[in-house]
Amino acid sequence: MRNDGTMRIQLETQDLPEGEYEAQVGKYEFTCKTYRDYPDRLFCDGPKGKGGTLTTLTIFDASGAVFCEETFTIPEPEKPETKEPKEPGEEVDCSKYGSDKPSCEADSACKWLDSPEFKCVNK
Repeated sequence: MRNDGTMRIQLETQDLPEGEYEAQVGKYEFTCKTYRDYPDRLFCDGPKGKGGTLTTLTIFDASGAVFCEETFTIPEPEKPETKEPKEPGEEVDCSKYGSDKPSCEADSACKWLDSPEFKCVNK
């Protein structure tokens, strides 16, 4: 999974003409592309699916005919890091815990970062 909420699938290829290809993963449309720097790979980008789901990637040639199908399981999302209790006033990097705030400050000792006693503040 990518940070922008999309999924990238990479396939090893041989002798695939350089260019863009349309693809489908389940019911979602994907765009696939070759890159000159990686001649033996095809990169397909589209919406992320539900982790743990068995699905099929279908790639179409310019005429719309299927030229490749691969069945795979969508990886489970990465689990967040273990959240450690912090001391009052201690700054924390909020981005590690899913916040868009640059830093955080604990309100009370030994509270988990997702507890109501913990706030993220812009600094």
